[in-house]
Amino acid sequence: MKPVLVFDDGKWLSNMHIAHIRGAEPGSARYDASMSDPERAAFDNLLLLCPAHHDLIDKINPGAYSVELLEQWKRDSEDDTRTAPAASITEGQLNDAIERILAGLSATLFEISVVILGGLVDGDGAHTLPLEGFLEILPRNPHLASIDKVFDVAIHNAGAAAVTVSSVTLLLKAGIESSYSRQPLLSQPLPARLEGYDELHWTILLCEVESKLRALVALAPGDAGVVARVHLGTGASVDSAFVRWPL
Repeated sequence: MKPVLVFDDGKWLSNMHIAHIRGAEPGSARYDASMSDPERAAFDNLLLLCPAHHDLIDKINPGAYSVELLEQWKRDSEDDTRTAPAASITEGQLNDAIERILAGLSATLFEISVVILGGLVDGDGAHTLPLEGFLEILPRNPHLASIDKVFDVAIHNAGAAAVTVSSVTLLLKAGIESSYSRQPLLSQPLPARLEGYDELHWTILLCEVESKLRALVALAPGDAGVVARVHLGTGASVDSAFVRWPL
């Protein structure tokens, strides 16, 4: 038995086709000219099949699959306690119901949060803390000036399902706003798969972001800061909190 749902790129997808026991259009398999269009689209004439079996009964070998056989398949696969309201569902309503179920499932499978970190790099790797606090301690510790510093976007998945992280965009803000995107310098390239209950990082040098912010402030003075926007393979995006950057 094939699964009715498959999971891919952080989303549940339907592995079902809505097939017609009696064909929906003239020339289609098992077409019955005596039926009206509403009767052809009614639930009693519909059968959920995997794509392969849909092709088998309609295109590959339709002569082997009679109306009576398909009606038996339908009876075997459905609960015999089905109520009259369920029997009145049309093809369009069934499609809509499937889409709502899939959307509801996908919405709860992963939960993405984004935090901007700052840190120092040494032979053991990067040592980070929230960027706002990191920027506050730097002026009080001039001995850190010669040490490489990183700007790190931490992307955490609190859900069970994996999702693809497609890219990261920095929204640089002063008197005006500018966007900036690139491949990370010190972490794995994107797109990348983020597993459930896991975290990945988008890391570049801190001086690169600071340089772009200074140029933006020179062009349009104002309080400087940054937001990290993470773009997911589902088409959605998730923003970090705004972090003020004293310049």
